[in-house]
Amino acid sequence: MDKIFTDATLDDFRCVYNVRLMRLFAYIVSGILLLLVFLGGCGRGRGGPGEERAEGQGTWETTWVDPQIVATDSLYTLIRSQRVDSFLLTRPIREARQSPSIVFQVVRSGCPTAVNLFDGRQRLLRPLLVKDLSPGYYKLTLDFSRVDLIQFPRGRYFLKAESCGSVRTAYVSRD
Repeated sequence: MDKIFTDATLDDFRCVYNVRLMRLFAYIVSGILLLLVFLGGCGRGRGGPGEERAEGQGTWETTWVDPQIVATDSLYTLIRSQRVDSFLLTRPIREARQSPSIVFQVVRSGCPTAVNLFDGRQRLLRPLLVKDLSPGYYKLTLDFSRVDLIQFPRGRYFLKAESCGSVRTAYVSRD
């Protein structure tokens, strides 16, 4: 009898088989990539709130969403927000005098947070805050008007906030 398969038909079968295997491999790789993007997301990008760059005229302004007062003292007020957003200003707003403050972020629960006040020579003057804070964005604002000039004379000071291994410093002055 005649041969059912010839060398040509076997080569065609191998070629079709290889093409099907390559398609299957491509589907598996595509599925894995889609799964990684779905689970991992696109990421937040670099920098934090207010660090976006405009492509045209204007400046970015930062706003706190639903801020709440967390703690107060004779020298400071601490506010917290879950989220900080930015928006583009096309016309500049006349700047109001800002109170001396420091902005920091707590990224996870269980991190002890400390905010201290130092003088210009980096000597600790007063620990302002030492406690575990819940995750979120925080702003500690000093109110030198509540304190006499003998305790904190006019000059340069700085605030140092430490939480979850990150350190932020902000220079403040008392006029």
